[in-house]
Amino acid sequence: MKAGAFLADGDMMITANTIGKLTALLGLAGLGACASTGSSAPQPTVCRPASATTLVGKDAPDDATILQSTGSSVVRRIAPGDPTTKDYRQERVTVTIAEGRVVAASCG
Repeated sequence: MKAGAFLADGDMMITANTIGKLTALLGLAGLGACASTGSSAPQPTVCRPASATTLVGKDAPDDATILQSTGSSVVRRIAPGDPTTKDYRQERVTVTIAEGRVVAASCG
C-alpha cells in the first residue's frame, strides 16, 4: 500500500491527492450555486423635488400617495425635530408631519 493511501470498501485505494481533488471539485460546484442568474435588481426611482414640495400644507397622505406623487421608492416620515441621517438617497422622500399636516417635504 502507498504511503498516504486509504482503503475503502472493495479494497479500492483512495489517496490523499484524490481526496484533495474531490474537495476542490465540490467547492467549485458549491460556488456555482452562488453565480448570478443574469437578472438585475429593479432600479430605484428618483424623487422629484418639485413634486415633493407640493405636499406641504396638505393633510398627511398615506405612503402610496406620497410615492406616486413624488416618484420616490422610499418614504421617510418624521416629526419636527426628529433626528435623521444626513445621507442623501435620491430614491427617498422625507416628509415632516406635525398635527396631521405636512409641514416640509424634500428629496434625499
